[in-house]
Amino acid sequence: MNTSRRKFLGGAGGIVSLPFLESLLPRSAWANQADVIQRFVAYYVPNGRHGTAFRPTQNGRNFDLPPTLSPLMPLKDYLTVITGLTNQNVVSKTVTCDHAKAAGPSLTGMPILNGSVANLGTSIDQHMVQQLKLATQFPSLQWTAAEPGVPDCGATTFYTQCISWKDAKTPLSPLASPQAAFNQLFAGYDANATAAQRALREATQKSVLDFVVKDVKSLAAKMNPADKTKVDEYLTGVRDIERRMTTAGSGMCGKNVPTPPPSGVEHPARVKLFNDLMVLALKCDMTRVITFMLEFELSYRIYEFLLPGQGSAGHHSLSHFGGNKTAENQLLAIEKWETTMILDLAEKLKATPEGDGNLLDNTILCYMPGMGHGDAHDHANFSMAILGKGAGKINAGQHMQRSGVPKGNLNVSLLNAMGVKTERFGMEGSANIEGLLLA
Repeated sequence: MNTSRRKFLGGAGGIVSLPFLESLLPRSAWANQADVIQRFVAYYVPNGRHGTAFRPTQNGRNFDLPPTLSPLMPLKDYLTVITGLTNQNVVSKTVTCDHAKAAGPSLTGMPILNGSVANLGTSIDQHMVQQLKLATQFPSLQWTAAEPGVPDCGATTFYTQCISWKDAKTPLSPLASPQAAFNQLFAGYDANATAAQRALREATQKSVLDFVVKDVKSLAAKMNPADKTKVDEYLTGVRDIERRMTTAGSGMCGKNVPTPPPSGVEHPARVKLFNDLMVLALKCDMTRVITFMLEFELSYRIYEFLLPGQGSAGHHSLSHFGGNKTAENQLLAIEKWETTMILDLAEKLKATPEGDGNLLDNTILCYMPGMGHGDAHDHANFSMAILGKGAGKINAGQHMQRSGVPKGNLNVSLLNAMGVKTERFGMEGSANIEGLLLA
């Protein structure tokens, strides 16, 4: 069995990619272990943000955490908040409505010139993939916990339901269920497996790990104790996700309630399953670039689990709360809950050791709304947050007020932080954001 930096366990219709294992490298390669692997995750949230509840009032490192960012206090040293950015020039040239303007151009920095066809630009995640020529199993992943939504002003749904664009005419639509995402990662394809063997696995819902037991035992003899622990933790995580997906619903709804099918998990559990899958995909270097839409833009999701008995207003309606204090408080509860979901992912990354630190140290996790204050469809005062240190490239732990700076400059900064030398990107990205990057 050949050992290499990219290690896979294969079996009858299944394939499992393993984490980096020091003990399986030839000794001549050990000196290169200091090479740091960087990851990029865009975590998109819809309908803008409450104007004041997402923006700190103090600049610098002693910044306060406003209400909807307050759950991130445990990771404040990893948090960078940037406020005051403008996307107005891009959206003013966009020939459709505000929610399509928010999502579609978010990572491309290009205007939508025809809302009825796919015609935009390459997004920064795909530019990273193309320029870095990453030799991972998946160049990038596109996932969402959303349900199918509605178009904005008749524009194609690509602009509200897709933030990753391979090129101007090729949007990369996200997978929308943890089961599909799990199968994408772990079902795999074994050239030595027959169609009958693969069908048998699907029919019996057997664990992907059951097909690689022999490989695991063979590798164990070659591993040092640290690598044995790493593989055991990783495979335990895979098994745990499988168990949670195949027992979805049991124990959640009390007795005498029929157990839903595996795809029927409640929304918070679905989001956390996606978070776990992202950690696994990054941890084992199956990919280094992920875009995740917590919801599609122009989301009308009703948060009954969060606001029981408080009416049936959907998220989009609540984002236009006007002077209605009840609606405003419900919106703030939704936005704060969304922050707890990105916190869940960030804490899991931080809890994953890597080198002298952890996975969050080497990740740029962007908490990315599509616009500023949702009530006003504001594109001129845009705020976003970054969790992670990007392998020492992000000057984390501060709030930076950058009034009037083009949002395109953020895209330039993120590309440079990921090692893609960039001077211009999109329509108006022309420089790094001052103070965001470390030399």
